[in-house]
Amino acid sequence: MALFIYLIIFSTEYSKAKNYIVENVEIIEPYSVNFKKDMIIDRAFRSAFNVLIAKIVISDDLNQVKKVNTKFIKSMVESFTITDEQFIENNYLAKINVSFEKKKVLNFLYKKNITPAIPIYKKIIFLPIFINLNSNDLSIYLNNTFYSNWNKFIDQSELLTYILPSEDLEDYSIIKKNLENIENYNFKNLLSKYNNDFIVTIFFQNNNNINVLSKINFNGKLTISNTEFKDVNLKNIEKILSIIKDLKTNYENFWKKENLVNISIKLPLTILVDSKDLKLLKRFEKELISSDLVYNYYVESITNNETIYKIIYNSTPKKFIRNFEDRNFKIDYTNEIWLIK
Repeated sequence: MALFIYLIIFSTEYSKAKNYIVENVEIIEPYSVNFKKDMIIDRAFRSAFNVLIAKIVISDDLNQVKKVNTKFIKSMVESFTITDEQFIENNYLAKINVSFEKKKVLNFLYKKNITPAIPIYKKIIFLPIFINLNSNDLSIYLNNTFYSNWNKFIDQSELLTYILPSEDLEDYSIIKKNLENIENYNFKNLLSKYNNDFIVTIFFQNNNNINVLSKINFNGKLTISNTEFKDVNLKNIEKILSIIKDLKTNYENFWKKENLVNISIKLPLTILVDSKDLKLLKRFEKELISSDLVYNYYVESITNNETIYKIIYNSTPKKFIRNFEDRNFKIDYTNEIWLIK
């Protein structure tokens, strides 16, 4: 009886695992005699699809998926929910949650020869350092327009959440001391007290040009990126926000590249779990649900002693073993049917 109840609960969770969910898509439309709710919902589907694609596709590939017709987008929608529906001052306002079938989205991208990324949200420490090469002035917190404006606007498709450190005189003193060799300075020791993942962005102003050196540290891997912006007026807030948008897009791309899914790999796995260990069953299936590398899975058979899963995995056996062992599962893979403990 307990196992039966367990399977009912997780049949609902499995339906969630098959989907990408985009929440809080905002719709505003004048309410008139020509108002058609179906057309509004179609617009919401397109907006939600654009947000989803921006989350899982590197920006260079976005042009390939811009001209998708609404009918095809609707074919990938499994369900939607309208929330906060209101009529205010002759306007129709609503928020809509849209659920897209993951397999259909991935197959669509695969046919376009686009490799998607797992949409993993990440909090990182972001330290913007501004150096005026003409006067040799250093700004980190005060008088640093990039510090004060970095989080002014947040795009719904962003996966990275930027945490800007509060003013710290000791940190400022250390950076000031190493100013002459700032390009080669190891910021890891300085920022590890906040977070292991960080981005240090150094803005070098030379007259009206700004050269940007970015030190991007994701999962212990340091990447260096250089960008140049010409004819920059620091008093022009629109130009500053445009630079911030370009840099954020660049950082999002680096993060997505860390989490690409090779959907051309469809590794079949057969996994056995002890049916009497309901806690282990629940924990294992929860990981299957949350893993974007699990293309599909189902329970092949159940007895009092064992539950056998069939899994299609979008990566290698080593990746599966490493990912699940990192989540404290013990795996016996010496036989054709692997055993989860």
